[in-house]
Amino acid sequence: MRKFILTATLAALGVALFASPASAVTDYHFKLFEKQSFQSVPAHPEPGTGFRYKGKMFDPKNRDNRVGSDRGYCKFRRHGVFCQGITHLDGEFGGLGDIKYRGIARPGDETFNVVGGSDDFAGATGEVEFRELNRSGTKVMTKWDLVVPDDER
Repeated sequence: MRKFILTATLAALGVALFASPASAVTDYHFKLFEKQSFQSVPAHPEPGTGFRYKGKMFDPKNRDNRVGSDRGYCKFRRHGVFCQGITHLDGEFGGLGDIKYRGIARPGDETFNVVGGSDDFAGATGEVEFRELNRSGTKVMTKWDLVVPDDER
């Protein structure tokens, strides 16, 4: 009788495992080099003023190989700069599609939350970190750490 109960319990567990849907995800971790330009940056930033930016994304090991673009808007706040943007990748790095991000930049911390995307990045979450490589902020290294649910793609 004990053997029968043990076998039935194991069989029921096996059926339950196969019946429950597995939520698979894809992790993306990569770096990109970006050349940025800025529009309408106020000479004396005050809360409420803002500016637009756009950039070209490149393979960090081959800066002649363009792999995407970036654009967004930032607004100065009392304790930092709120930015939101969209990066489009052509499929060579990470995947094909758009990645949306937003957050508050502070001196020494330009890490933003990934809040979605399209195509390969639909439903993406995670972080993107911008590290300025020059004083003017026109050369930037971006580090992407993303999780995308496979059922969203």
